[in-house]
Amino acid sequence: MKKQFLFTAAGKAIFTLSAGIALAALSVSCASYGIGGGYAAGTKQVEQDYDPDHPVDLSEQRYSVYLSGSNEANETSIAYFTGAFNAEAQGVKASQDLRGLNFTTHVKFPFEVNQFFSPMLLFGWEYPWYYDDTPDSLRKEKYTDTFYLGDLAMSIGLGFDISFSKSLYIRGRAYYAPPLPMLVNKIPGFSFTVGLGYKTDDDKTKGKWKTGDQRAIENINKQGPEALTKKDYARAAALYTQGIRIQADNYNYYYRRSEARAGQGDYAGALDDFNRATRINPLLQGTKEYDAWKRLVAAYEAERQEDAPMDDQGKVIVGANLKLANRGSPTPWKGSGNGVSYPAGAYNFTFWYESGGEKSGEVTFNQRIEAGRVYYAEYTRKDFTVTIRLVDATERELRGGGETAFIASKNAEIFVPELPVDARLPSWVKAGMAWNQIRGHLSGGNLTRDGDLYVYIVSKQNKMIVYGFGLPDGQLSNYEILLTANLNGILNYFKKTIGQDPVSDKDDEGRNTYTWLLPLVIRQDVFRLIVVQNDDSTVYIQYDLFNFDD
Repeated sequence: MKKQFLFTAAGKAIFTLSAGIALAALSVSCASYGIGGGYAAGTKQVEQDYDPDHPVDLSEQRYSVYLSGSNEANETSIAYFTGAFNAEAQGVKASQDLRGLNFTTHVKFPFEVNQFFSPMLLFGWEYPWYYDDTPDSLRKEKYTDTFYLGDLAMSIGLGFDISFSKSLYIRGRAYYAPPLPMLVNKIPGFSFTVGLGYKTDDDKTKGKWKTGDQRAIENINKQGPEALTKKDYARAAALYTQGIRIQADNYNYYYRRSEARAGQGDYAGALDDFNRATRINPLLQGTKEYDAWKRLVAAYEAERQEDAPMDDQGKVIVGANLKLANRGSPTPWKGSGNGVSYPAGAYNFTFWYESGGEKSGEVTFNQRIEAGRVYYAEYTRKDFTVTIRLVDATERELRGGGETAFIASKNAEIFVPELPVDARLPSWVKAGMAWNQIRGHLSGGNLTRDGDLYVYIVSKQNKMIVYGFGLPDGQLSNYEILLTANLNGILNYFKKTIGQDPVSDKDDEGRNTYTWLLPLVIRQDVFRLIVVQNDDSTVYIQYDLFNFDD
């Protein structure tokens, strides 16, 4: 009998090289890997040319261990197997131990039921490499005394993955290799494998995995608002209590539970939750939230006949068109009309005015915040000067009456609008030009004339450019146009042409005014355009040159 090829130098080299190539192939473009074991069994009947009336019954059993690599659409594995090959003919039985490698590749079609269970269909091929010395009298042609590439087999199957963590899963497979005519030398049969798998970060299903806490949070975020909408406050409170146990620093859960407890009439608990929420997120003072807090305070004080607990916090509310320098918080500063909760203590507050593209300089107040007090920043404006005042508005804000207590006020100058960088004057523009020198050059825009000064207004790239012509020392007196027109139509026309909102105010007669201040391109003056709303539905359009010294 010939020497067993597997144990020759050449046999060992081929075995080692084949295993190395297979393992290298597994490591390329794989999103998950597996290790496990399997069992295969099959039977086949082979006719003998010299005795066709007595075919040989062949059977095979294999036990294997495997390594596998897979991605979303396919799976490849290499398995080392041992087992037995049996043959029987005319009452003569023979058995031979088997050893070898089995290479498989399958296309898979998974159906994700949920993050735990994914069944799949499988279709692919396998190559078994055998080593054996079964007697030729019981084998057919290719069953020889050498280590060789076995017969190609097609297989179909069903499988499943059962995930029990973000990275680990159990994988099971069942295959059937049918007796196809083109693969007559392969013994048909069934095979089963089961093993443990590991998902890398490239596996898409790993990113979809959610822990029990994550699934609970999703449920809370969905059902909590629904319960509040339906006024099922007990359920909402229970859901957000569960959320707080999972995410103790989620200010929104405290705020929502505050709403639920208020709906149940538990104002003390609601205020406590609201105060906890503002401890985590000091900026939780938008108009809606601030109004909700004031209602809680009012309800608590009406029920208990005592001042509501403030958790050692005071609040600073910022009036419309004023801004407050940002403070660290889980959410960005929302701007005017909102406020900030502060633990009692001394702080520096920096405010500025900003509206309609205009912005003032900053002013800073050093103020000590007292627990339970509400401080309000407000302003008044005259031309280019803004006076910012800080007052104690606790009684007004919380109890609807009482005077505000003046604390301090400071002035800030509004920055003069800058010319657009693309405001290039035409080459023909010169100071002191007369009317007959101007009119032939102009097309489009609006031209007004008063005395020695001509003002030409033109829109360029969504910005307003104002040209002033006439004598260098010419003065434009107040000029008014009285129209019976729709106020909104006039305002929208100028807003669209100028590209910014006006400053809203009232004049000495109590009329609503809307003012734009624009620089003149070739004069060191500011052009003031004013729309005035009268009681008789008429509209005045005024313009003049604004003097900073007035």
